[in-house]
Amino acid sequence: MSNTKEQKDQKLGGRTRTLTKTDLFKQAIQGPCFVKVGATWCRPCKQFKPTYQAIANVNSKIKFLDIDADNDSDVLDYIRSLPSAFPTETGKIEVKTVPAILLFLKGKHRATTKSNESAMAKDALEHFGITLSLPKQQDK
Repeated sequence: MSNTKEQKDQKLGGRTRTLTKTDLFKQAIQGPCFVKVGATWCRPCKQFKPTYQAIANVNSKIKFLDIDADNDSDVLDYIRSLPSAFPTETGKIEVKTVPAILLFLKGKHRATTKSNESAMAKDALEHFGITLSLPKQQDK
């Protein structure tokens, strides 16, 4: 078995995983799963990364995935081929800006939010009976 980037990331055991294979993505979204679509050049993506990681760290029963819009185009194309939970021109998921946070439950798209809308993501999960914990704000 070759030692691919995906295998290395899974061995590291972090709460977030970088996926570049569509088949791994399909497996991951079967449970409650947040997918952050970002890019290495995106300043808001970089700013949101610690918050996303902190949310992942306090929610062990929910998967949190990172998709790089530039380097994981095969996965992003697959995401865009899936039916959207909301009306769109094509009926498919639209990812027009980064960062975008998508919620999947049992393989189906349920919500899309921006990185600064974590409360909306929390409400979306609770609508489906899943509690999302948000990390406590640290005093500055």
